[in-house]
Amino acid sequence: NEHRHCWRYCSKCLFCFHGTILSNYGNCIYAIFYPYFNGNDVSFKNVEIYSIDEYYPAPADHYSRNRRLYEDLVANIDIKPENVHVPKLTELHDGSFVSDFCNEYDIKARNLDLLIMGTGEKGQIGFNEPGSYGKSRTRLVQLSLNSRKVQSKFFSQEKEVPTMAITMGIGTILKAKKIVLMAWGENKADVIQKVVEGDDTEMIPASLLQA
Repeated sequence: NEHRHCWRYCSKCLFCFHGTILSNYGNCIYAIFYPYFNGNDVSFKNVEIYSIDEYYPAPADHYSRNRRLYEDLVANIDIKPENVHVPKLTELHDGSFVSDFCNEYDIKARNLDLLIMGTGEKGQIGFNEPGSYGKSRTRLVQLSLNSRKVQSKFFSQEKEVPTMAITMGIGTILKAKKIVLMAWGENKADVIQKVVEGDDTEMIPASLLQA
């Protein structure tokens, strides 16, 4: 009920979706929000959505990390198009341009009301790989071979997977007022146990949510 009132009446509700969450768990997420909207209990007109990451340079829309965000959620609610924010650059730019872009995105994406995201088999959040600095901000990162292999299921072949991405940093993520971390499958059971019951460590980025 708290968030239902926020979505309908607040002047600005900052909300974050991890784009690939909708790829993996889209039906679940969509099922949570759509009945309220369809029943006119809530409106998303005052909501702003910030995506956690996107490949760099951003590929064609059907390969985008945020394709399902637009197709399964944005297209079915009354959110204003200008209120959907993705860290998307479609062309290569020099380092200073990318740095400024990331800094501007990071400033806007801080202090989110609600952040929903998943975690990888090694405890990644966004494209923050094991060992990422716990106070990191939105930045350009090199994708690990393992991450590219995992993402290859969304491409025709592994060599098509981009080698870089723009991701919110762990420090930015931790600024959110509320965070929902989602994970499905036996292949993530071990890392979830460490995330929940183990020590918080930069080698398992999701464990830093314990802070």
